[in-house]
Amino acid sequence: MNKRERLEKEIRRYTLDQLNAVVYYALNRRLEEYSIGPNYETVVFQLMQQLEMDNVTLNRFLVHLLMISPWPELRSAICEYLGLRTKNPYDALSPFDKPVVDRQSLKSKLKNLFDKPPGGTFNYHALITSGPRNSGRTHIKWLVQYVAEHEKILAVQIDMGNNSLEDMIFKLKNEMSLPNERFPDSEAQLSRQIKNFPSVLGGYLREQARNALGNDVKWCLVFDHYDLSEAGSDSQIFVDELVKYVADNPSINLWIVVLGHNNTSAFKSMGGVLVEDIIPLDKKDIENYLVQVAQSSGSNYTPVEIETKCSEIFAGLIVPPPALDKEGMRLIHERLRAFLRTNNVSIA
Repeated sequence: MNKRERLEKEIRRYTLDQLNAVVYYALNRRLEEYSIGPNYETVVFQLMQQLEMDNVTLNRFLVHLLMISPWPELRSAICEYLGLRTKNPYDALSPFDKPVVDRQSLKSKLKNLFDKPPGGTFNYHALITSGPRNSGRTHIKWLVQYVAEHEKILAVQIDMGNNSLEDMIFKLKNEMSLPNERFPDSEAQLSRQIKNFPSVLGGYLREQARNALGNDVKWCLVFDHYDLSEAGSDSQIFVDELVKYVADNPSINLWIVVLGHNNTSAFKSMGGVLVEDIIPLDKKDIENYLVQVAQSSGSNYTPVEIETKCSEIFAGLIVPPPALDKEGMRLIHERLRAFLRTNNVSIA
């Protein structure tokens, strides 16, 4: 099965109605404008055939799928099809069209997290980040997913601010295809699952690895908005227990990334866990990012032109410090995406 065939197979996870909605949302056109076939397999084949005639439209559609797909297998197939794994993922300036600005220390720790020395073992299985809100930390989840996919690790993202503990466990079961007999559904058992879920998951993944004979699946669970008030204490305890478990059991194929933890002190001395403090962006960070973008695209901006571009990006905003608010961060990232498009920087 080649890359195109694998991608079509994974796209067919959507029903016909669902795919029609995805196409309309991504491209503002109906599926039937691209493809009408006697069966669903032909519809998907003709859709890809038509999209491949225009790389801009094709990339727009596939990037949209990357951002919304609930299936790690589909996201992995898209990355393989687009050739994202041929580039150094840790140098990505805009993974999935999400600008990631001046996070060199974080990128170094991500490499330590996912890097396995030849003939050795993984030294780390968890990365915990802290830092104030509106510091760009949520954008980091796109970098984590991009790097994980490159390393052939399936990433599952969970927003703790929008999901109860029961919702979180349901999503993990659904995306990781965990069997009901090992992970039963019951609200009454949630308190037990906080304590038992990590070890049951670890045992299941070990069993899967033994049966896979070297072709075992690796997983990275990304928990965002840990410190929001909407993230209940039971959810926070659940995530902390997962972190402790993977730190104590480095042989399993499971990594945990927590964004926005509000108490990292307990983890800083824990073996197998990396901790990173995210600081708010400032003007110098943006200038450095613009230089990196220009260099990657072959553009030759003078220092004065870079400073002018930076002023345009901060137009109407208070130049930090102090830290930008939520709306300010939204505008910064929107203007950075426009700069990326102007300089023809790809989604990576």
